[in-house]
Amino acid sequence: LERGPTVRNPRPAPGGRLTGELGGGGGDEPAPGRATARVAPPRSRLPLILTVTAFAVYTAAESGPIAWGYTYLLADRRLSHTFAALAMALFWAALTAGRFGLAIAHDSVPPTAVLEGSCLLLVAGTAMFWLLPGASAVAGLPVAGLGSAAIFPMLVALTPARVGATG
Repeated sequence: LERGPTVRNPRPAPGGRLTGELGGGGGDEPAPGRATARVAPPRSRLPLILTVTAFAVYTAAESGPIAWGYTYLLADRRLSHTFAALAMALFWAALTAGRFGLAIAHDSVPPTAVLEGSCLLLVAGTAMFWLLPGASAVAGLPVAGLGSAAIFPMLVALTPARVGATG
C-alpha cells in the first residue's frame, strides 16, 4: 500500500527532514543508486487544536480569580481588605495542597479521570465564586483552587499522546 508520494533525490534539510523531487507514488522507480523516502500523509490537526484550546480556557479560568478575585471581593462583595486577602490565600492554599496531593497519588488514579474531575471542580468553584451572594462567594475560591491544581500538569502529561508525539 502506498502511504504517499515517493521523494526522488532526497537531500537533508534543516531539522533532519528529507526534501527532493516528488514522484507520482505509483509505479515510479528510482534511478539506480538513488535513495527514496516516503512522505507520510498529513495528520489531523484536531487533537492539537483541542489541546491548545484547553490550555487557553484553563489559563483564562484560573487567571480570572487570581487577577481579579481580590478586587472583586472588595468592590462587588464589599468585603474587608483582610477578609478578601484571606479568601485569596485560601485559593492558593487549596491549589498548593492539590499539587502535593497529585504528587502523592499520581499513579493511583488515571490521568484522564484526574483531569475530568479537576475541570468539574474548577467550573463548580468558579460558578460558586461568581454566583453565591455576599461573603458566601468565598467558598468557591478553595474549590476553584483545588480544581486548578491538577489541570496544567495533566494537560502537559497527556499532550504527547493526544497530538501523536513519540519520544
